[in-house]
Amino acid sequence: MVGLNDSSDAYFFNLLVVVLVVFNAMSTGTFVSVIAGNYEMSIVVASPVILLHMLFSGFLINTKDIPDYLQWTKEISFMKNGYQLLMVNQWRDFDTIPCPGAEDIPTNMSIQERCAQLACPYSSGDAILAYTSMKDERSEDVLQMSLLGGGFYLMALVGLMIRTRLSRE
Repeated sequence: MVGLNDSSDAYFFNLLVVVLVVFNAMSTGTFVSVIAGNYEMSIVVASPVILLHMLFSGFLINTKDIPDYLQWTKEISFMKNGYQLLMVNQWRDFDTIPCPGAEDIPTNMSIQERCAQLACPYSSGDAILAYTSMKDERSEDVLQMSLLGGGFYLMALVGLMIRTRLSRE
């Protein structure tokens, strides 16, 4: 309807990714609120934490352009994993992407040559994934998002237990 991958597998995989992103966002928020201690401080701390996740997700900056000393940030960014999963889910099965105006160019050229003449940047879904530095690592990304979300919840639980123990003393 809007040009997205319309297979049922892609739809249900999109739902899984959205659920994982929400799970990670909630676990990050829970961890930040436990560590911060009060509402005002958690709002102050949450902004830079979420900003770091967004900045190094590949949505605003191509992940290959992130400096070497900051590469670790993309590995702990649930937004990077979610964005990569959604991009791969959308573009992995697109063999050719028609360029507007390609019908006016002689037909003895390939779609890539036509797109080059029209200055179309992408001729296939693989070209889009290569340009955005997205890799087809679906199982690894799903596992990493699950572990990150669970890890943040576990750290929040430990932080809450420490906070409770300290308040009793």
